Amino acid sequence: MRVSTSWDDGQLDLCLRLDDGERLDGEGQAGMPIRLVANTTTIRHPAFSADTHPDLVALAVILTVAPWVGRRLWLDEPVSTEFAGAILHGFGFEVGPVDEDLRSRAQGQHVGLLYSGGVDSVALSEFIPPDSPLIHLRRVRHPRVPNRATHLRVDVSEHYARLLQAPDRPLEVVTADVEFLCQPYPTYPTWATLGIGAVLLADHLNLGAVAAGFILGARHLDEGRKFDPDGDNARGWYAAFEAAGIPLYGGMAGATEILTFQLVEEAGLEPITRSCQLGTVEAPCWNCIKCLRKELIASAFVEEPLPTELVDRVSANPKIVDPLLGPPPYYQQHILEYVLARVPGTDATFLKNAKDRLRPTRDSTDWVERYYPPALEQIPEPWQDRFKAQLLDSVDLMSEDDVAIVEGWDAAKRVHPSSGYGSSDTAGLQSRRP
Repeated sequence: MRVSTSWDDGQLDLCLRLDDGERLDGEGQAGMPIRLVANTTTIRHPAFSADTHPDLVALAVILTVAPWVGRRLWLDEPVSTEFAGAILHGFGFEVGPVDEDLRSRAQGQHVGLLYSGGVDSVALSEFIPPDSPLIHLRRVRHPRVPNRATHLRVDVSEHYARLLQAPDRPLEVVTADVEFLCQPYPTYPTWATLGIGAVLLADHLNLGAVAAGFILGARHLDEGRKFDPDGDNARGWYAAFEAAGIPLYGGMAGATEILTFQLVEEAGLEPITRSCQLGTVEAPCWNCIKCLRKELIASAFVEEPLPTELVDRVSANPKIVDPLLGPPPYYQQHILEYVLARVPGTDATFLKNAKDRLRPTRDSTDWVERYYPPALEQIPEPWQDRFKAQLLDSVDLMSEDDVAIVEGWDAAKRVHPSSGYGSSDTAGLQSRRP
């Protein structure tokens, strides 16, 4: 693939051209098939500059095109030898041209937080230096691609992101139409694409790390399905960011949604968080999987039933209900087991089948409240010691037995022996539907 870049008054334009043998079909996040439907994309911020280190520009390009690159990615400007080596080792394709005399980008002094206004990034904001800039990526329309996701409210995320900014903690809003490169619907080509704004602002903000609120379920458990510490080229992305002088700061990678919710609650920051992208600024939709999971966690925290209105709305949504009527694995199943062991009244809802199959208990799920210790190694220097000390003042680490549960996790095999179900049993499920 060949990618040309052009800079113009705070705007970076990328133009893609496939080489012989490269295909429009690629593999996106979590193995999802995606198709390339446009060959141009634009990223904007007033501080963008053509003087940005070439390795940073190359990383921004790779964040955009990685699913469709074949054996080689050729750019306008040469990259450093160290960066090219990291990409070849992590992703298996060459990036060039290479300038052997180009010095790698030096690591800066600040941590930039990829900030969405969701619970996980809010939790992480409490564990990085208080002057760390917040970097929000706003989706904007592509001039040549129809918007197939008009139901998503990009203004809601930005509204909540602005609630945390302060004079010593600015919010940098970067706009991009990169998600519209993908079909069947707009999505980031890779999970790491969320960092494209921070990458291109790294020189301007003197960044030495990029912090992201990805959590245990996403980083190590394949969204709660199976232990997989290196899924979605995680090791390759960590190496790529490090080679560009902005190593990833995965502070919440050892925490579950239960733990990040608890941290946000204890900090009094829950009112300024929002995970739902379908509702309005005033209220979430209460009819999506994010709303269901957040309300289940909140209900487990106080051990009260789910709100009746939420149950009524979700019960009529087959996209949420139907997967719960079958056998495991379930999405974010470790979280589902935890809340089903604590939220009263779920036997009378669409959650009954999952609860009957899993038979979760408090003792079998309390590991979810603790932090996975191996994730501490994902905190880059010079911030690692400070993070560890602050974390240990706030949470408990998992025991050896807890770690064994995480590293042996396979949600498909979690059917309780006394449930009467086999892992492939689907008989009679329709009769259980509310």
